[in-house]
Amino acid sequence: MTRRSVLILLGGGLLCGCYDSRFGSPERDDTVEPVTSSIAELRKRFLGTPFVVNSDISVNGRVVSSDQAGNFYRSICIEKEQAALEILTGIDQSHNLFPVGCSVTLRLKGLTVAEKFGVLQVGAQPRSGSGYDVDYIGSLPALEKCLVRNSEELVDPQPARLTIPELDPLLCGTLVRIDNLQYTPESETESGWSGYRKFVDPDGCAIHSYVRDYADFADREIPETVISLIGILQYDDSGEGHFLIKLRDETDCLF
Repeated sequence: MTRRSVLILLGGGLLCGCYDSRFGSPERDDTVEPVTSSIAELRKRFLGTPFVVNSDISVNGRVVSSDQAGNFYRSICIEKEQAALEILTGIDQSHNLFPVGCSVTLRLKGLTVAEKFGVLQVGAQPRSGSGYDVDYIGSLPALEKCLVRNSEELVDPQPARLTIPELDPLLCGTLVRIDNLQYTPESETESGWSGYRKFVDPDGCAIHSYVRDYADFADREIPETVISLIGILQYDDSGEGHFLIKLRDETDCLF
């Protein structure tokens, strides 16, 4: 073999060795996990009682939430065609692995489907006597078995711009935007975003935001001017029932 032939072979080997095969080979596009159903179909199957998926069902969607600011805890929401679900990852800093805008496929076999605040939740089967309908998946190896990132491409999700009367419980878990809102304190002691905060539109329709005490922006002041809110839609069916909007971070408040 000539010296030139050896160099060509070595060069080819280096190129192969440097290629990152996590998202498929360059010869064929096998980067996307097979999908057998949709989030909308999964929601139709949920009739109010938590259940374990025993068949090979996979759904896909794009990540629309982030735990970076601390208002979402060990979970991500994915959405497709105005249907969404929340995956209880059980790991911190999920946004590093599954950032907003990335496409993912979720393998549901063996996972539990439940609902909280109107949002379809998917996670591990809870321990007997825990009192929970669904549990966190809890570890990275377990998460990698059921949740696959399809590519490195990020597509910025656009929230559905809706008025409060247009909100529907079937949209819970999706990213929405509501304009022309005015903060309306319900007590003189309210301070910052932490907890539930009431906002009213020009017609007197109300919605509450929700921010965890541990969120980075929990203690920041709420603007007194007219604002728009972006966030994940939820529904609290206690009392007469009312919608909630869960902000991802402080930039979800526009003014």
